[in-house]
Amino acid sequence: EEIAKDAINLINLLKNERELRLFFASPVIKNEKKIKIVESFFKPRLNYLMVDFMKLLILRNREGMIVNILKEFLLLKDDREGILNVNVTTAVKLENELEGKFKMIFDDYTKLNCRTEFETDEKIIGGFKVQFKDVVVDASIKRQLELLKNKFNE
Repeated sequence: EEIAKDAINLINLLKNERELRLFFASPVIKNEKKIKIVESFFKPRLNYLMVDFMKLLILRNREGMIVNILKEFLLLKDDREGILNVNVTTAVKLENELEGKFKMIFDDYTKLNCRTEFETDEKIIGGFKVQFKDVVVDASIKRQLELLKNKFNE
């Protein structure tokens, strides 16, 4: 759990700090210097295993892939714990009660504990879109109108 928290914090830090991303991606900065900077900055803030992992990536010239590697680690952790990440997109913001019902339906359907994330997108007009793993269920009015338009064109 501690490593997962560190991974989430590090992903967010790298997303928000352009200079840090450039530091890791820079071929000009030598690996020894990168390792010293990582040790001095991250050692007091992160678990020693995460710091060692970052140093290993630097030594193998893979530090530019750290965000993708950490995201995959989090997905594997969730998979092992039986957690499924589900993204739901609706045209309007749903009330908490309706969000809870969506979660219960997904839990029953997948037989897993679903971590639902709700987004709004006015472009779908109405209905909803659900995405988990490589499955997309598009029950939006926009999609239905597109299908109807294609039928008329045929």
